[in-house]
Amino acid sequence: VGIWSNFQPDRCTAVLMPGRLQSALVAALQREVKHQSLDHIVRAIRWHLESATFRVSIPGLYGRRLSPGDAKQAADSLGRELASDPAFMPAGITCDDALLTVPVNREPAALQVLSSLANESPGTITGTSQHRKKRVVVEFSSPNIAKPFHAGHVRSTVIGNTLARLHAALGHHVTRMNYLGDWGKQFGLLSHGYAAFGCEQQLLADPIQHLFEVYVKSNKQAITDASVHDAARRNFKLLETGDPSQVEFWQRIRDLSIARYKEIYQRLHVEFDVYCGESDMNTHLPGALQRLREHGLLTLADNGATLVDLSRKGLPSTVVVKQDGASLYLLRDYAAALDRVQEFAPDTLMYVAGSPQDLHFKQLFGMLELSGVSVQCEHVSFGSVQGMSTRRGNVVFLQDILDEGRNRMLRLMEASHTPHISGDRAAVAQELALSAIVVQDLKAKRIKDYTFDWDRMLQGEGDTGPFLQYTHARLMGIERNTPPFMNAVTGPSHLPEPEAVELALHLSFYQDTLLQCERSLDPSVLVQYLLRLGRLVARAHAVINVRRATPGPQQDQRSLLFHCSRRILHSGLELLGLQPLDVV
Repeated sequence: VGIWSNFQPDRCTAVLMPGRLQSALVAALQREVKHQSLDHIVRAIRWHLESATFRVSIPGLYGRRLSPGDAKQAADSLGRELASDPAFMPAGITCDDALLTVPVNREPAALQVLSSLANESPGTITGTSQHRKKRVVVEFSSPNIAKPFHAGHVRSTVIGNTLARLHAALGHHVTRMNYLGDWGKQFGLLSHGYAAFGCEQQLLADPIQHLFEVYVKSNKQAITDASVHDAARRNFKLLETGDPSQVEFWQRIRDLSIARYKEIYQRLHVEFDVYCGESDMNTHLPGALQRLREHGLLTLADNGATLVDLSRKGLPSTVVVKQDGASLYLLRDYAAALDRVQEFAPDTLMYVAGSPQDLHFKQLFGMLELSGVSVQCEHVSFGSVQGMSTRRGNVVFLQDILDEGRNRMLRLMEASHTPHISGDRAAVAQELALSAIVVQDLKAKRIKDYTFDWDRMLQGEGDTGPFLQYTHARLMGIERNTPPFMNAVTGPSHLPEPEAVELALHLSFYQDTLLQCERSLDPSVLVQYLLRLGRLVARAHAVINVRRATPGPQQDQRSLLFHCSRRILHSGLELLGLQPLDVV
């Protein structure tokens, strides 16, 4: 994941800093505006790709507008600072009372971008966040044992995996946590229902599917037989008090479910450092209640329930312990947060969960703040998915989605006659289908709802995951079929084509994209960058032929352009949790 070896991460914070070009401009501005911090200067700068200019806000830089005389002096002074840098056009620098415009000399700048990437060691990243490595706990996916892995869990898994990979790539210490819904009355219902509807063979073959079937049948039975709910409550009470037979059943279905989840996560290229669940909080609840009590946050309702007072956060009081002594989910989440703070000492607790839980996390974060817990909390909220279904119906199991995507892609590959694919065609189809699912999920802002559309997402053209994979495979083909570049960055530029220059300049903003993604916690920033990269590669490839180029600098620079494009695309696909394909 190579970016810029000459960048100095210890000198700045996580703000927009796209590479050598902007670094040079910032350094020049620092010499001119000595009283302003680096962060302040960087935030005043924006890049305009179409005109190849940096635009600097004068009020943002100086804190005021400039008089005509001061504006001309600022332009002249910056021109002198940049006179020796061939990537800039000092004579074209203009300034008025509100805007300083700094044009880039496109061809030399493009060559410098490629030079920087060519000198970068493969597999390394110089992330600007490395000046202060943070400890981040990311909770994502978090399915409920014995219930379907629904669309919300799919989104949480995809978004959370990308954000965890991004923060790790930027140098942070990341703990990936899967907090399972493994406690509650439903386990009493499962225990009762399994005695009537359970099948050992089906349980071992597919525990998640079979337990869900048992759960559905038990719920259906309870509609006409009230004694089923009574039995479920009794079983769960026995589980809470440590009855050996109930604990053994619960532990077994939990272990079988986790083992099955791990198989599914492997298909998604998702790994977790910690698997835990609501059940792990049982011994932590008394301490959590005591902390709330010591901070004066607990009150007793007339019916005997315990409430937490969040009025200081502008939120209504809410129940955390029912009158029968049963703890609610909010209290368990609070206890879990306290446990994570103690065990991992994080700077940030990140929760990737759907927008219907917005109020829940406001309450949770309010409880943590009012009880004196010093940690940054982030709820990474997202919209819903409509239309997600499989041939087995509207109850969505993730393994079914993955299987159906693979099978649909295999049929498309057969219909398009792609005999050149060597190796495991099913594995290629599976990766293409996963790419389709992930890119469709992430390409729009995460807070937006979207409609799941098999036909659109599996297309090899347009803003799709297969399009990105096809682009990577095409770039690998160029590398395989052309001689290695030797002296690509010596001498003048041999890339006069506008398509080549625009592509090279786009590459220079990969690091900027990662930082924007980190700040916004929105993977769509990265996906949109990669989709544009794919389109620019296609445009450049249509007019630039590497094999037919004149041997020497021209062929070397063309080869380097596509090589650097492939490296950036490879890096971006991996951050999305995808395996870049070399042949499609």
